Amino acid sequence: MLRKFMALSTVAAVAMATPALANDEKDYDPSEETVTQTVLMTGEGFFPEVTYAKPGYSLVFHNDSEGSIVIKAADGSWETDDIPASGSATVKLASDMNQQFVVDGSETVAGAFSFLPAPTRD
Repeated sequence: MLRKFMALSTVAAVAMATPALANDEKDYDPSEETVTQTVLMTGEGFFPEVTYAKPGYSLVFHNDSEGSIVIKAADGSWETDDIPASGSATVKLASDMNQQFVVDGSETVAGAFSFLPAPTRD
């Protein structure tokens, strides 16, 4: 009798949970996910120097240098707000954005993002 009760309880619990799971799956849209990648600015350069991403991803630039910085596209088409030491700024990537970036005032401290697939080791 106890086994039958436990079996029925299990069946009832699964039956009640199944519509909720199905509804969650139906409402799930992976295109609405935000993928975030972090780029560290050390004062000496960016790490990683090249970030592989897709349009719609967000890059979080974290300032690990001692002073505030502004990061801008190499062609000046976009830039972050002032990022204080230990602060960060987020840039949402679009397919038409210039992919090369520099620290404003220091054209030699440069990095990039790429929409190409990341290289793999064979």
